[in-house]
Amino acid sequence: MQHFFIKAASLVFFTTLAIFFLLPQDRAFALTIGPTKMLLQADPDQTLTEKLFLLNETDESLELRSRIQNITFGPGDRGVPIPAGIQGDMSLVEWITLSDDIVALAPKEKKEVTLTIRVPAYAYSGGYYAQVLWGPTQSPTAGVKAIGEVGSLVLLRVNGPVQEEAAVVYFGSEDGRMQFEKLPATFVAKIQNNGSAHIIPQGRLKIIDARERVVAEYEMNTGKEASAILPGGDTRRFDTVWDSGFVFGDYTAILDLTYGEGNAKNLHAEFAFRVMPLAIIAIWFLIAAILIIFCVRLLRNALPIKSTKSL
Repeated sequence: MQHFFIKAASLVFFTTLAIFFLLPQDRAFALTIGPTKMLLQADPDQTLTEKLFLLNETDESLELRSRIQNITFGPGDRGVPIPAGIQGDMSLVEWITLSDDIVALAPKEKKEVTLTIRVPAYAYSGGYYAQVLWGPTQSPTAGVKAIGEVGSLVLLRVNGPVQEEAAVVYFGSEDGRMQFEKLPATFVAKIQNNGSAHIIPQGRLKIIDARERVVAEYEMNTGKEASAILPGGDTRRFDTVWDSGFVFGDYTAILDLTYGEGNAKNLHAEFAFRVMPLAIIAIWFLIAAILIIFCVRLLRNALPIKSTKSL
């Protein structure tokens, strides 16, 4: 019987192994584009030249086709761009040309493409936004996974008078609570851009205790991956997680950001909250109960005992 089970197990193992190697395996369609975002400035009647690169990370040859679309902000507060439609000769799409509309890449090959932006003399000052997308010219061959297009965002600011106006529309906890049992706690800042050009708010979030001592401090929206907020009411959400171990008491989160070109403007908001672990509350109730019992007994012992005589 034992010999039979060993044979059966061996048969199952080798059959599974054969199926794994004999069936066609998916090969991922992996394409990298860079940079993924370009923040540019230009004067009217100026020409800009930038470089994009395309990298084929697969073992297959790829033929890619480009397309360019105007973008605006999508619904929600995560900064997902959506197509903006046709905007005539004031459209950034009409100002962009590529050195190559179709690019052939050998396996593991990397190529550069030149992007040229010709800003017309009649361009109004403010922000213009587009996305350069690349995808396969034809359907993938058998066994190759298809993916969507990859793209690079182009955020162009045409110099001149612009309106720069932003506001903190929400600053608080992720779920609206003002009291936490324990850390971590997530703080959410929602910034709305009501101006005519994109902004990049940057700054710090610090947390102080009841004695106004700084107990934690975090940078917000800094570095190369800083997010831009498009104009016209776009709202972007920024999350900060505070996780400093065991804490309790009253605290205040303070948000200080700056934005704008030239004369920087400030954004400020505060959020008061409390961290009160249930274990601490239970201990306080226990101590209070013990003190009450102790005081009652002291009072009983301190009061004189009146004796009654029977007649």
